[in-house]
Amino acid sequence: MRTRLSLTLLTAAASFAIAAPAHAACGDGALSKSSAWQDPHIGLTLIDSDNEGGSIVGMWNVQFQGSGGFTDFGYQQWHSDGTEFMNSGGRPPAIQNYCLGVWQRSGPNRYRLNHWALNYEPDGTWAGRVNIREEVTVASNGQSFTGTFTIDVYDPQNNHVGPSPDVSGTVSGTRVTINTGI
Repeated sequence: MRTRLSLTLLTAAASFAIAAPAHAACGDGALSKSSAWQDPHIGLTLIDSDNEGGSIVGMWNVQFQGSGGFTDFGYQQWHSDGTEFMNSGGRPPAIQNYCLGVWQRSGPNRYRLNHWALNYEPDGTWAGRVNIREEVTVASNGQSFTGTFTIDVYDPQNNHVGPSPDVSGTVSGTRVTINTGI
């Protein structure tokens, strides 16, 4: 039994040692895209599959202007696996200031996002969920996006609170690069 286990582990280790590095790239110039990343130590290359120049994948400095005087700002990260993360600068951390979402491409340079935030009262009492939806278009140079958003608020029992949508407006983003951020 011990010999069989040792032989299995040795075989697995050998197969990893001689395996060719994986590269996920298509066509010449694929690594010149702003959403490409390569780790030379393990031979792994990750590339967004949207070849139109308006990729959403990356980090964005975002601004929201909405109905009823609503404003927000922060940073969003759109990941190549269809997930998204936002840190809101317009909400105090005590009542929750980040949300997680999923996105999909809806047309050339166009993307649809559905993300959810947990909501708390200032005293820490659970207040429910907030659903934020975005429809955005990335500029052809891939450095900015504009679009619309809606927000719907739900109480702790998942009952919608208020009109639908509760807030709507415009959203814009500027790509954060190694040389930018604010």
